[in-house]
Amino acid sequence: MFNSGLSSDERNLILSMAKAITIIADAVSENIDNIDFDEIIEDANYYSLLVSGNTDNETPHEIKSMNKEEFKEYIDKNFNIDICAKRLISNILDFVEKNYSEENEQYNVLCELLDCTIGLSDEEIRKVYL
Repeated sequence: MFNSGLSSDERNLILSMAKAITIIADAVSENIDNIDFDEIIEDANYYSLLVSGNTDNETPHEIKSMNKEEFKEYIDKNFNIDICAKRLISNILDFVEKNYSEENEQYNVLCELLDCTIGLSDEEIRKVYL
């Protein structure tokens, strides 16, 4: 078997996020009401607590509004995540940008997909506009 250098917990987090993206893509193509966000969030919460590098949950006092690139830079600076998790987050941002044009829609979907995954606060997610 190929050894990627990732811990078992890191592999599980990546698999959980990939599963979530697949479920969302399938549900969006059929009907958004079929998405079981509770299961997705539960899996993501468990694995993010195991591998998150941001355990203090402190948010900078002043977070300005961020576009997609600024948000990626913010994540790079403030969270200890590997390249696979960064790529999955980038894919989530691309998905939201392509499918949701209104700021409030984007916020709601980003909350469902990113909240409790790497330690982002509601305030941090609210500042993202793609």
